[in-house]
Amino acid sequence: MSASLEFDGSDLGVFKRISFARAVSRWIEEVSPEIEESIKNEAPKRTGALKDSITHRKSFGFSGVAVEYGSRLPYASYVEEGTPPHIIRARNVKNLRFQGRSGDIVYAPYVNHPGTRPNPFSQRAVERILPELQSRFAEDVESEFRKA
Repeated sequence: MSASLEFDGSDLGVFKRISFARAVSRWIEEVSPEIEESIKNEAPKRTGALKDSITHRKSFGFSGVAVEYGSRLPYASYVEEGTPPHIIRARNVKNLRFQGRSGDIVYAPYVNHPGTRPNPFSQRAVERILPELQSRFAEDVESEFRKA
């Protein structure tokens, strides 16, 4: 099934002009820093480096406005997405040195790492504030309607 709609506005007398772009742009400016702060608050805080590294950037293009949140730390995606089981090999030394389960110091040329569970902290952060974001978006669009 398909549908098409053709509209020639040449005979239309404009009686109301609504700028959705302005409403979206205003909303993005308002909530972008708040989303970043929410993600930082949800990030694991062993050392605080991951939390401190989280930032955002806005991009404007033909398809609209996008906001990306992330970190330049090399391990950030491993925390967020987890890792599969993998082997860790000694590099530049003969053996790895670590504390075993019994508390003894162990030396081995490699270990079978069991992997890490994902910690989707950014998703949790956005889901937690999503109702508020949606409400504020509706308010900004409604404000544009009232202005027009």
